[in-house]
Amino acid sequence: MEEDYKNKHQYDDIINLQHHVSSNREHMSVLDRAAQFSPCQTDRPQNRAG
Repeated sequence: MEEDYKNKHQYDDIINLQHHVSSNREHMSVLDRAAQFSPCQTDRPQNRAG
């Protein structure tokens, strides 16, 4: 039971930190971000050569 308490609170020291914003890269649009998780278009039969 004591171990559950430790695991539940192990990130308390970082949970309220400010969100990091890169000074080297531009903000990624929602569409570009979603494209990273969409299936590859070459996997679809209509896009295959032949």
